Amino acid sequence: MLEELKKALQSTNLKIDLDKLDADKNLFDQGVDSFDHIMIIFAIEEYFNVKISDEDLNSGKMSTLNNILRFIESAEANFHE
Repeated sequence: MLEELKKALQSTNLKIDLDKLDADKNLFDQGVDSFDHIMIIFAIEEYFNVKISDEDLNSGKMSTLNNILRFIESAEANFHE
């Protein structure tokens, strides 16, 4: 699923190398800036057809790649119930 997430993010033209990101570390600590983070959120919403609320953003659910993956998996599971 991590590769699928990276595929979704390839269209964002981030200023960082996706392959060098540690999936467990905070994105901002790895060089992602606020603009990149917004682009990541938009790409995730579009690619995975999920809605990311302000609460989701503020809760840390979008702070690491692994947190994002858990969010997507949970959103998809809730969608299919």
